[in-house]
Amino acid sequence: MKKESNITLIIFMFSIIIFPGCANAYDSYAEVLEIAGNKADALTNYKKSIRLNPNNKNAAGQIKKLASN
Repeated sequence: MKKESNITLIIFMFSIIIFPGCANAYDSYAEVLEIAGNKADALTNYKKSIRLNPNNKNAAGQIKKLASN
């Protein structure tokens, strides 16, 4: 499972490089980071997603959840 997680992280990392203005790319990358246990970087990327799309309810909810832990 670890290998698949690393591959997924790399794919989403490339997506934010290729599409730096895409809020969904940051949101998806944050989700994978959170699953991998990297909550600090997940929070950072959820915040980037919100800056690009203030209406992103998933990112807003995840920010509240991660900030309270």
